[in-house]
Amino acid sequence: MASKLEIRPKGRLTLVGIEILILSIIAAMWFKGKYSWDTYSTLISGVVAAIVIGGLFFGLRIFRYIFSIIFSLFWGFLAFLLAEGMTGSMAARWVTLGLVTLFAILIHKDYFDFES
Repeated sequence: MASKLEIRPKGRLTLVGIEILILSIIAAMWFKGKYSWDTYSTLISGVVAAIVIGGLFFGLRIFRYIFSIIFSLFWGFLAFLLAEGMTGSMAARWVTLGLVTLFAILIHKDYFDFES
């Protein structure tokens, strides 16, 4: 009788959760800047944005893939900028961008496999 041992609980904050949180904060800040909203309205818009983004992410497969690719490229670009301060080699920066982007895509794929 074989059984599967689950090490990762499904209720934890994952990379996808962090990315949805980041995107909802950015959306709330954009609404605040564009429409001059007060703090409470901005907070509510952030919560609504997180719900909408999460609904799209878990409801539409194409949105999930596009979201994953865009955020993987975002993490790669962030690593590229961090590597800029650590090395003078342009090749090392691009390799860092590629590796971090690939690693982020693999984490997203692992997350999709785990959730299914």
